[in-house]
Amino acid sequence: MKIDEDKCILCEACILICKKKALHFEKKNNGIEIVFKKELCDENCTKCLDICPFAAMEKKENRLKKEKNFIPYGNCDHCGKSIILYHKDEKNLCIKCKRNLGGERLFECSKSFRK
Repeated sequence: MKIDEDKCILCEACILICKKKALHFEKKNNGIEIVFKKELCDENCTKCLDICPFAAMEKKENRLKKEKNFIPYGNCDHCGKSIILYHKDEKNLCIKCKRNLGGERLFECSKSFRK
């Protein structure tokens, strides 16, 4: 199993659909490791591939019993906090900064409506 780190958003749909528990995430200091245990997967099963909303998974022949894919953390563009980069070409913000900056924008909008 090969996972494209530029497409995967770590939505966990693949993990939830897999009844055999062949996929799981492991948090690491510098990112998320996606582990695929080939021996637990039925050869003809494609549920994880089919459910992926961004077609980030590709089934490939590999002799390894346990395959690992790694998605590194990035940094919030506003505060520098370590985060998962969901959109490589857009501004990446941690949840706290999204709330704060979104709140500031709402406040600015509400001031213009009061005029």
